[in-house]
Amino acid sequence: MHVFPENIEAKRINDGATERLMLPRDASASKMVEVRHLTLAPRAEVEIPADKTLEYAYYVISGRGLMQGGSREATRGRILYTDTAVWAPHGGFFLSNSGEDDMRVLLISTKVNGEHYKFSRIRMKNIHQAEVWSLAGYVARPFFKEEDLVIAGTLRVHGMDVETLAPGYEAAPHIDPEEVLYVIRGEGEILSEGVRKPVRAGTLCYHEAGTPHGIWNTSRVDEMQYMVIEFQDAKERFAPLG
Repeated sequence: MHVFPENIEAKRINDGATERLMLPRDASASKMVEVRHLTLAPRAEVEIPADKTLEYAYYVISGRGLMQGGSREATRGRILYTDTAVWAPHGGFFLSNSGEDDMRVLLISTKVNGEHYKFSRIRMKNIHQAEVWSLAGYVARPFFKEEDLVIAGTLRVHGMDVETLAPGYEAAPHIDPEEVLYVIRGEGEILSEGVRKPVRAGTLCYHEAGTPHGIWNTSRVDEMQYMVIEFQDAKERFAPLG
């Protein structure tokens, strides 16, 4: 499935903050994944409550802000810039816009089986800090690889990266675990539910585990860039090779 943000009603969270429910949890095949698009005006903030049944990750699409844990009165915080990815077990933090323009955030949560470990800690990385993997016409920048998240204590988030296709290039049809894809920049087509469909910046795509999907940059002049996050139960990853 794929959705465009303009087709989703923006709902007010508080003064200066709105959200669009891009993927309701019941609409995911696993009934576990939910995606919200948050927009914070300058000086606005939102609270992401602590919930031990959930695991969070988010991506700063644009803007600058702060992430503060526990309380809005916290004296320490993490500075967030455009193209920053964060993995945060069970929530319990505030996001605020400290810039002069709107701050837009893609907030993803998944239900988990079991409880997070005591050593589980927030992980954060900007795109400029990510390792670069490249092939002809294709560049991947993994924020969090599978082994990174296992060390961090993930229970279900499998990996998170940003991928870039040069004009006219493609990511051929392939199969992955359950996946959410968000188009950050550019336009193209994506194989979804067996059909190639047009997508553009702001489009959210969801793929059930084991479903073939592919991406094509149909532009002759501009890159197409998208964020991908995958989900798989940790117990499945720790199973013997067999």
